[in-house]
Amino acid sequence: PVVDPASPFVTKALAAAEAIGNSGTIPAVDVSAAFSWTDAFVLYGMLRTVQPKRIVEIGCGYSTCVIFDTADRFLTPRPEISCFDPYPDVPHALTQPDDPLRQAIQAIPLQEIPNEVFTSLEPGDILFIDSSHIARTGSDVLDYMFRALPLITPGVFVHIHDIGYPFEYSEEWVVKENRSWNEGYFLRAFLMYNEAFEIVFWNSYFVQKFADRVGQQAPNCLKNGGGSIWLLRR
Repeated sequence: PVVDPASPFVTKALAAAEAIGNSGTIPAVDVSAAFSWTDAFVLYGMLRTVQPKRIVEIGCGYSTCVIFDTADRFLTPRPEISCFDPYPDVPHALTQPDDPLRQAIQAIPLQEIPNEVFTSLEPGDILFIDSSHIARTGSDVLDYMFRALPLITPGVFVHIHDIGYPFEYSEEWVVKENRSWNEGYFLRAFLMYNEAFEIVFWNSYFVQKFADRVGQQAPNCLKNGGGSIWLLRR
C-alpha cells in the first residue's frame, strides 16, 4: 500500500495522540482492547479531515463512542450517523439508557440493511465496518463484499476492522485463541487487481513502517498497532 505519512488525517491523529498522551487526563490504555489507541486516533483524524455528511457504522462498540464524541465536539455541521448491530451489548454497557448513541443503533444484521443505506452515501461519507470476520455461506463478510461495496458511490471512504498487515492473523489469535478468522484473506483477494478501490491508510502498516515517528509523538500506539484499514471507492 502507498501510505503517505504526511496525509492530513495522520497528522491530526498523531497530534491528538501526543496531546492526550501528555495531558495525563486519561487512564493507562488497555493495549489488548479490540479498538486500540491507534485505531481511535486515526478514526478521529479521518473524521476531522474528511468532514463527512453521513456515517454508516456496521458493528458497534468503542468506535461508536469515538465517532459520536468527535462528531459532537468537532464536526460542523454534525453528520448524520446510522448504526447497525444485532448484538449492541458493548455500546449499551458504555452509555446511559437515554444516550443518543443508543437511540442511533438499529439491532439488525448487515444482511438485513436495505440497499438504499449504501447507495445514499455520497463522496466524502464513511462506511465503517466491523464484521464477524468470517466468510462463509450467508455471512456478513460475504454480504458486504458482494452487495454493499459494489453499491457505494465513488468518493466514499470504507473502514474495515481487524485487518493486520500483511493480511495475516497472529499466532496467538490462530493457535491460542482459535479464532479461525478468514476475512483478511478474502479482502486481499477482493483488492488484488481491483482498480475500483484503493488503500488510503492502514494502521498496522503505518505503525510498523514509521515506528520512529509514531514513537516520538504517540508511543502508546506502538503497543498496539491497531486493526483498521481504510479504503476509498474510486
